[in-house]
Amino acid sequence: MKPIKTSIFILIVLFLLSALSFVFPKDGLKIQNFGTLRFANFEEVFSLKKTQYADISAIINSAEIEVDTTSLISIDTSAIIKDSLHSVVLKVDSLDTIPISKKESIALDTNIKIYNLEYPENENDALYGFFKILSSVQKSKEPVRIMHYGDSQIEGDRISSYIRYKLQKQFGGTGIGLLPAFQIYNYSVSMKQTASSNWKRYTILDKNKAGNESKKYGVMSLYSKFTDLNNEANDSTVHEAWIKFEKSKSTYYTNRKFVKCKMYYGYNNSPLIAELYQGENLKNVKTIMSSDKLEQITWDLDNNFDDVTIKFSGKDSPNFYGFSFEDNNGILVDNFALRGSSGLEFTKNDLQLQKEMSTKFKTGLIILQYGINIVTGNSKDYAYYENWYYNQITTIQKIYPNTPIIVIGVSDMSRKVEDVYESYPTIEQIRDAQKNAAFRAKCAFWDLYEAMGGENSMPSWVNHEPPMAAKDYTHFSYQGAKKVAEMFYNSLIFDYNQFVKRKSS
Repeated sequence: MKPIKTSIFILIVLFLLSALSFVFPKDGLKIQNFGTLRFANFEEVFSLKKTQYADISAIINSAEIEVDTTSLISIDTSAIIKDSLHSVVLKVDSLDTIPISKKESIALDTNIKIYNLEYPENENDALYGFFKILSSVQKSKEPVRIMHYGDSQIEGDRISSYIRYKLQKQFGGTGIGLLPAFQIYNYSVSMKQTASSNWKRYTILDKNKAGNESKKYGVMSLYSKFTDLNNEANDSTVHEAWIKFEKSKSTYYTNRKFVKCKMYYGYNNSPLIAELYQGENLKNVKTIMSSDKLEQITWDLDNNFDDVTIKFSGKDSPNFYGFSFEDNNGILVDNFALRGSSGLEFTKNDLQLQKEMSTKFKTGLIILQYGINIVTGNSKDYAYYENWYYNQITTIQKIYPNTPIIVIGVSDMSRKVEDVYESYPTIEQIRDAQKNAAFRAKCAFWDLYEAMGGENSMPSWVNHEPPMAAKDYTHFSYQGAKKVAEMFYNSLIFDYNQFVKRKSS
């Protein structure tokens, strides 16, 4: 073939390939049992497209306050439990490095980077109800709860534990708040839980599995039992079970102090015996009668112990909705993490039971933090998600009338494209849908995506030393979760300070 014909042939091939690159799906063509076929586009071929990771140095280096090593318990690495998110939760050199000031006041350093809370138009007072409670919380005769709902991003008491500690240190209170009877993913930094092998956990995410049609999941969207769901009332077998709560050696000191244990349960067909032990010592024995409604038991505890064990024996297990470890007053921050949740389950839960359980608490604030379980979808329009999320928020408002709500937006999340990691293209749409839903419901919004650096910021968190996020480019490490909590706390207290100033002027 003559050189001129060869050149023409090459030019024609290049033209056809170039044309194909413009019409080929950007995300590739999925082929069953093969994978995804991608075609390099014009920018990639000629290296015109360069992915730049966000510079997060100012974010990571901000909000550093003098260390108070006297307020922390040294980490016990022997207590580490392996799990798929294990490295995310407990990979930390020492909790002594967490920056907390022993003499800290509410006044924040002017050099601290604040990413402000946002409010719907003409609704800057959306959190004033909570701020009023904060200003007088030490006069309260019962703890004020902050319920932190979320997905696996807050699992293991990440994010919540730091917010809890800072608020308790500033406004009073000790204890952890509500915990389930049985933990499947037990690597919480705040409390170690173990249990007999016959416990089962039922969540609202698997409500249609194993014949579980009940909607009575309570405020945690889950309950636990030590007998089968189909256990008959006339079954003569006496079942025994136990649960043990051990104070963590890798947590803030306020988590290790509590004087009460409250047990929430109900819907058992026959009586049972509950024995509470502090260490090896039997503290109390209670007879739990059969019940077709929500019930509560309160145990007073001594603080000079490291663990609490509760033993049960009976023919039928109640639904156990939670065990709350708390002080007589002050602040409590509950960590309600449900792996796999999109935050769209509140309307699927029994509304009346949630209302009944809510009357047992004094709830000052609710925080909703979801989104990462929707990111991998390929919807072009997330108006449907905005409407669904709005319905969840308004349902919560019916359960907790006049209780302020803060919606924390979805965090950045990366996928691998060729040799780099890029933010999923859906994130900003999901963030906007969450913000719109929050504003429609007259709630505050905190944009975690922008606070952590915005587009392509997650790789910077992963590559930071020490790592601030896991190699799944989705979940924060313990240090990263603490940084997120630190930024959120600073934003919340900044607005609280503004409230105090207005109140005193």
